[in-house]
Amino acid sequence: MWLSCSAIGAVTRLGIGYAAQLEPSPYGPSDEIAVPHFDVSAELGRKGSSTLDRLGALALLVARDCLASVSSVPDGTGVTVATTVGSMRSTLDFAGITITGSKPWNVPPSLFPNTVMNAAAGLVAIRHALTGPNTTIAGGKAGGMKAVSYIDMMTETALLSTCLLVCAEELTAPRSAWAAGYGAGAIGEAAVAFLLTADDAADREFRMRLQQGEPTADPDAAVIVAGDRTASSAYPAENVIDVERVFGVVDAATFGCQVLLALHMLRSRGYSRAIIPFPEDRKRTWVEVTL
Repeated sequence: MWLSCSAIGAVTRLGIGYAAQLEPSPYGPSDEIAVPHFDVSAELGRKGSSTLDRLGALALLVARDCLASVSSVPDGTGVTVATTVGSMRSTLDFAGITITGSKPWNVPPSLFPNTVMNAAAGLVAIRHALTGPNTTIAGGKAGGMKAVSYIDMMTETALLSTCLLVCAEELTAPRSAWAAGYGAGAIGEAAVAFLLTADDAADREFRMRLQQGEPTADPDAAVIVAGDRTASSAYPAENVIDVERVFGVVDAATFGCQVLLALHMLRSRGYSRAIIPFPEDRKRTWVEVTL
């Protein structure tokens, strides 16, 4: 089933807002892969901002950017957030208070919600009054594509017709230390959001569908990989672009950034479609993206 995207939001190293991603020239390797500094209170308002963690702020910021151009969302619109483990910093900081604090029971209760993995999804739903199914998919690099599979299943069974997909990953010291432990490359952060509907809308930004099996070799197809993949060797080198060379290792935000690169390849280089393989070679699943 095709899923049409009617609105896009993005917060990446290229800037805050999807408009900042439309200039094609920055889509190359960079030493600066963190999101540019932003003031949380100024961007999202003072109410509740004092207890927001980095992941929650990124999710709210990208959801606002995505929905800003939408006059209204259908009743029952859902929220699906792709994450790795939620906010690693919030979890470790909260746990650390019981060890480093003067009293084990002097733990600020206002900080506890941030330690729950689905906190970001709840924040987005509350802020934008999205009353449909609220889901968090924990899957690291594969989280975004697993989220698309979930949305595809929910729309196929008529349990959902419109969903805001948010792929987000924070850049904090605990996450960097954890990633260094498994030998990851340059650690980046990003958040990307798509408003998806289960139809082939004419006024869409793009459409995508989940595919099974090996993609057929197509010289007119761009291939957006995550890390070094031998599977991409079947395609001409100029057709292949690695999301990690542009945005760094962004884990749960990987799929969102891959779609941004796919749109860049489709619009500026004239490819007819883009292929986004599942980030594990043994999984014969991929997403096809077209305009």
